[in-house]
Amino acid sequence: MYYKKKISKVLIAILITCFITQNINFTQILAQETTPIMGESQASKEQMVQYYTENSDVTYPQEFLDKNIDLEKFVGLIYDEAVVEGVRADVAIAQIIVNTNWLKFDGKVSINNNNFGSLKNLDGIYETFNFIQEGIRANIQHLKAHASTEPLNKECVDPEYDLIEPKGLSPNVEDLENEDSEYSNKIVNILQQIIGTQITLSTDNELYEDSNSTNEEKNSTEEEDSILENTEQKSSIATITTTEVQSSETTDKTIEVTVDVLNIDGTGYTGNTHTIRSSGTSENGVLYQFWVKDLSTNKWTMIQDYSKSSARWTPTKPGKYLYGVHIKDEKSGEKLDAHLYKEITIKKIEVTVDVLNIDGTGYTGSSHIIRSSGTSENGVLYQFWVKDLSSNKWTMIQDYSKSSARWTPTKPGKYLYGVHIKDEKSEKSLDVHLYKEIIIKPIEVKVDVLNIDGTGNIEGTHIIRSSGTSENGVLYQFWVKDLSTSKWTMIQDYSKSSARWTPTKPGKYLYGVHIKDEKSGERLDAHLYNEITIKQIEVDVLNIEGPKLVRGTHIIRAGAKSTNGVLYQFWVKDLSTNKWTMIQDYSKSSARWTPTKPGKYLYGVHIKDEKSEKSLDVHLYKEITIEAAIVNSLLLKGPGYSGSSYVLEATGSSENGVLYQFWINDLSENRWVEVQGYSEKNTYNWILEKEGQYKVGVHIKDKKSNLRVDAHLYKDIKINLATVNSLEIVGSGYTESPLKISAEGSSKNGVLYQFWIQDLSNNEKTIIQAYSEINNVSWTPEGVSKNYLYGVDIKDIKSKETDVSQYKTINLMQIKDYSINNLDYNELPYVNEEIISLDEINYNVDEEGIPIYKGSDGEPYYHPVVISQRIFPLIDGYVKTNDSEYLERAELFANKLYDLGLKIDEKVFFPYTFDFALHGHQENTMKAPWYSGMAQGQALTVFSRLYNVTGNELYLQKAQETFNTFEPTYEVTQNPWVVLIDEEGYLWIEEYPHDGGTQALNGFIFAIYGVYDYYMITNDEKAKEILQASINTIEEYIEDYRNEGEISYYCLDHKVKSDRYHMIHIEQLEMLYKFTGENYFNEMSNNFKSDYSK
Repeated sequence: MYYKKKISKVLIAILITCFITQNINFTQILAQETTPIMGESQASKEQMVQYYTENSDVTYPQEFLDKNIDLEKFVGLIYDEAVVEGVRADVAIAQIIVNTNWLKFDGKVSINNNNFGSLKNLDGIYETFNFIQEGIRANIQHLKAHASTEPLNKECVDPEYDLIEPKGLSPNVEDLENEDSEYSNKIVNILQQIIGTQITLSTDNELYEDSNSTNEEKNSTEEEDSILENTEQKSSIATITTTEVQSSETTDKTIEVTVDVLNIDGTGYTGNTHTIRSSGTSENGVLYQFWVKDLSTNKWTMIQDYSKSSARWTPTKPGKYLYGVHIKDEKSGEKLDAHLYKEITIKKIEVTVDVLNIDGTGYTGSSHIIRSSGTSENGVLYQFWVKDLSSNKWTMIQDYSKSSARWTPTKPGKYLYGVHIKDEKSEKSLDVHLYKEIIIKPIEVKVDVLNIDGTGNIEGTHIIRSSGTSENGVLYQFWVKDLSTSKWTMIQDYSKSSARWTPTKPGKYLYGVHIKDEKSGERLDAHLYNEITIKQIEVDVLNIEGPKLVRGTHIIRAGAKSTNGVLYQFWVKDLSTNKWTMIQDYSKSSARWTPTKPGKYLYGVHIKDEKSEKSLDVHLYKEITIEAAIVNSLLLKGPGYSGSSYVLEATGSSENGVLYQFWINDLSENRWVEVQGYSEKNTYNWILEKEGQYKVGVHIKDKKSNLRVDAHLYKDIKINLATVNSLEIVGSGYTESPLKISAEGSSKNGVLYQFWIQDLSNNEKTIIQAYSEINNVSWTPEGVSKNYLYGVDIKDIKSKETDVSQYKTINLMQIKDYSINNLDYNELPYVNEEIISLDEINYNVDEEGIPIYKGSDGEPYYHPVVISQRIFPLIDGYVKTNDSEYLERAELFANKLYDLGLKIDEKVFFPYTFDFALHGHQENTMKAPWYSGMAQGQALTVFSRLYNVTGNELYLQKAQETFNTFEPTYEVTQNPWVVLIDEEGYLWIEEYPHDGGTQALNGFIFAIYGVYDYYMITNDEKAKEILQASINTIEEYIEDYRNEGEISYYCLDHKVKSDRYHMIHIEQLEMLYKFTGENYFNEMSNNFKSDYSK
């Protein structure tokens, strides 16, 4: 049959097609000045795979193959992710090859990081992505941020995406930069090679069915392989690239129908008529049907039905097309008997701007000549424009004509000069354009110098000197602005280059000069301002060192600052005579003085600037009392209760030695008793027989003093029969849960304890244990959100009344009675609209398949939150598909999570086994092992939901052990802990229980999700209390997290802002609204969204 004879020709044509296609694409790339990042790929997946295979000097990574990602799948992931974001896939793979050095990852990033762009997280650490596709997605999102202002089409995983502002500044590959100066050139070079890669075709493909095939089989073949393509090059006025494909159709007869010729005549440009001519042979005559296929849309258009052997067609847009002819015998009943197609590329009329030069001074009032040159087939017309960027207004300065135009700017500013060019036969408003920006300046007047000379202090004369340059000479105008009043004062109008000014008050000022050309009609042509702070000289320090005793040497030291240096003058005034004595004239910053008699004095310093002509600029005085002797200390040492021995001890100072006299006053009798007369002994042993209030005192005097006393010191003391050493309360914060109150006291004969509670809402006091030797008691508070005093009275066994009391305040857990809604499954947290595919779960795992986390040190760790978050979509997949493989994998992960837990007293805590620097601050490092309320909450969701879908009681037990870790406490008495009730009774679940907690919002609410899930399966009252108390805390404090008009705070401790977590806060507040129906949470979610939203 005919078509069998043509097989060799078809194969040859296909090979020619590959060769020509390669040359076409390569030439097009070379012709481009820039390489856009956004758009459709110019290379196929097959070209990318073949290029890597033929050019990489290393084999494709085994690590990727181990994850079931071969080269074809790897390229497919890049292609698919790029298409979603509108990024060119060929650019993306070229960049990845450069970034990773052919996937060798021989830089700072490990292959296990799945990081194809050396992307860093907010802490400056190279990010580790959970699986290969996520890393590819991050890199492509990073490319898009540089190249486009369009938003992302998928959830952002690029940690640096929000740091790239403004977006779209690098639309072309040539705009990309890093520390390698050849970075963009390398990408472009590889990109060109990828596009130019020739696909190797198999030569043994079966193109046709055997001649013994049935008509039905042949018809099927016709539908599946209706067009075979081959190429040849053909020239006309312009170069036309064509592809020729030939085949024949068979009927029940053996009539031979052939297409002998298919010629395409035309320029190859849009808007021109092309004539398609064909000739064929057949027994009964030939009918011709002509078609055109737009390869950009894959849409066929019949331009002439079966009739004559030529047809006309005028393309209206550039691009690649197939021209073709169907022919059939005039007596044929077939749709076609044979066909032939050719490919052609239609171009726009080639018009280019080769040059745009701007000649002129760049100043207002000067004529500027814009010159341009361009090329086009039929000659070029030029139209010139100027755009004032201050008003965004375009002005045409010459319509289409010659290649230059004149323009004289009348005001300074930024402008765009531009040219529009079109072919002389073009009917469009323009075919191509080019713009350049220029800054037009006023006549060149500039301030070269502005100097300010002076003391920098009030009342000091300051000279402002300036110098400038201008074509016709310079005039100077000087100004001062008082920044406290924002008021300007002109101190000299336009004239000479210096001016004098004397500030009269301290503060901040702007000194400034306005200058203009002597012939300028402007108010000013240039200006310059300097800020200065005028000071009233201040004394920074005045210290007086010495014993404060007669004949003791005292050193007076002062410190001050002034522009030109400081001089110090020291004085002493005897307040008993009001007489001043200068002890040192203006000089250094310290002076010595020895008082010769006791009494009150003023020490003082006068200070002035070294250039000051005044007697003083500023001063400072201090009063001191000079004693003949002084008491340094008075202490009473003893057990604190009556019937015990005490020691009264004093220390003093004096010029000739000290004598001590001790006194005691029993205030019940109000009578002073001298218990030890003047002597050198500075202690007195005192046996205190009875309790009560006393004054103790010491008189001292110098050994040579004739006075009754030179100095004294008294102290009040209270002596009881017993004392309280400690009082504390321990226990759970649950409603009607017992609290243990304990106290420790001491007494001569033994201690009795009485415990009591006072309800602060009504001040009602209740004795909960009468006096006994038992030093602790259990008490169960009633109700919620109440405030109490709890206290202890202590007395000696032989005492008839209370000797001493002590109390503390306790605020019971603040609980609000929210209605808790039972949400539908699809409304629950962590439930996604899409079901995750088990085959697409690509993340780091251990040898058992358990998810692992790569720490900042590159080591693998089990991360309780990471494991939990991998379980959520598996449970969701099982619920929605009933596919047991989802459940099996979820249970494998969950059992491993439980095995990793620390079990303490029917509680299970899930540890972090690596150190973590919160916010990247080393001083806030959580040291391993550490525990988190967020991890506990997400694990609680895991076990609660597994119990809900399986009914397995083991998961209920694990959920209960996890929930037990949420037991609220008033004081941290154990480690680990995750829940604490603050001083006002508000309950906090801490994501980072570090030094009392950080009050991180997102981790707190994620933990609330877990308590909600547990309450839904158990209806447990304690769970309800924790849930209601937690939500109440959020309602009470959420305004503190809000940063109105900006990003919300991550936590209250550090006030760090994160846009990523701000978006999480919005979703979490909306979820609390769903839990409770409280509209306040919906309002706050909307407020956060209005403050900031991506």
